[in-house]
Amino acid sequence: MTPPSSHGYGRFRLDSARGKPRKTVQTGRRSHQKSRTGCRTCKKDRLKCDETHPTCRRCSQRKRMCEYDGIHRYYSESSTACSPVVASQGGLSLEHSLMDGLINQSFTHSLSITNTTHLMHNLVGSVHTSLATPIGKFLFDHYILPHCAATPRLLHSLLALSARHLQHLQPRCLSHTTAHYFHASHAAELLNDELGRVASSPQNLGMIYATCIVLNMGCFASDDYHPSSSWVFQDTAEIDQSFTWFTLQSGLGYVSSMLKNQVHQTFWRLKAGSRGSSIGNLLTWATKDPSHTGSLEKIPDFLLDLCEITPDSSPENNPYYIPICLLSQMLPLKKPVAQEFDHLLIFGPLIPHSFRILLRDRDERALVLFLIWLRLLGRGDFWWVNTRVEAESRALMAFLRHSEDGEIRSVVDKIDF
Repeated sequence: MTPPSSHGYGRFRLDSARGKPRKTVQTGRRSHQKSRTGCRTCKKDRLKCDETHPTCRRCSQRKRMCEYDGIHRYYSESSTACSPVVASQGGLSLEHSLMDGLINQSFTHSLSITNTTHLMHNLVGSVHTSLATPIGKFLFDHYILPHCAATPRLLHSLLALSARHLQHLQPRCLSHTTAHYFHASHAAELLNDELGRVASSPQNLGMIYATCIVLNMGCFASDDYHPSSSWVFQDTAEIDQSFTWFTLQSGLGYVSSMLKNQVHQTFWRLKAGSRGSSIGNLLTWATKDPSHTGSLEKIPDFLLDLCEITPDSSPENNPYYIPICLLSQMLPLKKPVAQEFDHLLIFGPLIPHSFRILLRDRDERALVLFLIWLRLLGRGDFWWVNTRVEAESRALMAFLRHSEDGEIRSVVDKIDF
């Protein structure tokens, strides 16, 4: 036993007892090192995160928003700097010699633009967090991504989506914004050239359709949280530019009508045959009259009265008829099944041109139906949908609540999802 210290405090230590050592008994869990750098979604759900950037495997499999504290903390303190996002596992790899022939590297280096290699590393993660159904991810993994290098318009659209996803994760990094516009504009130009040709093979149409889907997702995405920026508040001359995120979907409907008779000769036949798939519905409905797809019994009476829907109504005499029929298929859907969210995406491509004109003219009854669709779409949880839907819904609610028509104001107050 050691004696007391000279400072007046007694400090005692018993010498180890000699003899047979005691057997250590394990109690509780084995000690382990706890990770503190996983994504916020896994932390919230108390799940183990594999910490893959920019999207962990668990969030990718569960179709959840994957956000890391470090990324957002860094960019709340920095103005324009861009820290690299680590490549996700399984990232698409292409030979640099092939890439150099497809992308004008000298031009991109002259701009403040995210380099192509960085965009390629993020590509798989951006696609997987953008798609709702397993069959959609399967098609992109096995048919679209492996062959995109041979299809420049598709490659540019995928790079644009990757840049848009990085822009969402790192909103202050201006080079991602530049990259998105650069690749999206090239994809659109090449796509328009291809659509201008007289005929196209089924395989080519399949890739055109994939390009349209990817461009639509990237264009729909927004990080503008301010309802005042909505198209509905813009001057007439500026509406077309502000509303591109929705009007672009009409092109998807056009391409689906081209593909409908040849879909079984393309890889899209797998999607068209899957239960509940929006692509399947879109390609199937392109061969039918959309007015025969819904049951008006599912539509509340106050909406039927507002849009003057009667037993004698038809697409020819009522421009609200087809949108009402489409909504009748969507209102019974429940949150948060991925296939049901996928089903909601057919609204934009299938509404008639006459209804698009009403939206552009800010016809209040058309805006009410459009608002209902946005609120239904908001049931999903996808990075390219959430901010746009929230901002546009708030803008439409504010616009319609100032209507001079008391019936419009009353209907808006009844819209509750």
